[in-house]
Amino acid sequence: MKKQAIFIAGDENIYFPALVTLESIKEYNNNIFDMFMCFDGSKLTPYMQKILNKHSIKFIDSRELKKFGVEEKFSVMAENHWPIDIFYNYVLPVYLNELGYEYSYKVDYDILCIGKYIISEIEPSDVFFSGWANKINLEKERVEKETIKKLINENMISGQHIDYMNVGFVGFNNKLYSEQKVFDKFTEAYSFLKTECPNAKLLEQIAFALVIESTKGKFKKFSEAYNHRVLSTRGSDDNFEFDTKNIHFITKFKPWKKLEKDKIKWFIFNHGSHMYLYRNLWLEFASKIDGFEFFCMETPLTTKQLVGMEMHIVRCFNEKIKLLKNVN
Repeated sequence: MKKQAIFIAGDENIYFPALVTLESIKEYNNNIFDMFMCFDGSKLTPYMQKILNKHSIKFIDSRELKKFGVEEKFSVMAENHWPIDIFYNYVLPVYLNELGYEYSYKVDYDILCIGKYIISEIEPSDVFFSGWANKINLEKERVEKETIKKLINENMISGQHIDYMNVGFVGFNNKLYSEQKVFDKFTEAYSFLKTECPNAKLLEQIAFALVIESTKGKFKKFSEAYNHRVLSTRGSDDNFEFDTKNIHFITKFKPWKKLEKDKIKWFIFNHGSHMYLYRNLWLEFASKIDGFEFFCMETPLTTKQLVGMEMHIVRCFNEKIKLLKNVN
């Protein structure tokens, strides 16, 4: 048993993408973490169990976590993109603490690791959490002004701009998290927000931001290299290498879904053209994982196809530039 654990929780649909995520982390960080995948065990097939055993990934049946009351305490977010099962991610640091793990890392199933971690940069020693953090304006996240006033009056926040941590890759100090009953605080924050502003964006992350505020700065920030989201780009060196540990395929346009040419143009005109540049990295790695041909209908693009995509992107950008010139 290692002192560090990596986990992914959700419903049974996470199985193959989560397998890719965990194997990619192992590829670059071998013999550092124990790996865990969690969903309803009634949906685990003998084939899935066989593959998880082959890759030394431990399975946690979410039915064994019923005592935490996740299904009773949480409801689906306004976007309706994610099942209630994702909230088992906030139970697992407690569960893993009981197993003796000092630290654990929540990883989203749509992350691909492409670089070696430096543990000292991400380990949340002496703090509650570690993650890529920024400031957000609660009002812009559709939290009502009256709700913000209530939070300020109850000393839960100091103002409408608060620390925010993207929960795609987050480290937990399991002992502190358990002793200070942080899961209960997260539950209360989510319930409060769900009642006060049910249509707020990404309620899970706002609730977690409230929990971060409650730590009074006792959290660790690591670089965006560990949680690089595909709606932005990274600088590259003279050899076109870029320093990134994890690529996070946010949005509903996942790399295992069909690539639609017209969507590329839409993203170019809506500030997200580059997200498709990362897609082949996921497909190339996933194609080496057991079950790829069963769980993924897409295949990596050939070099010729990638050139074709780049030419299409250039043409779309030229069209956009021409339109902007005409406007000016």
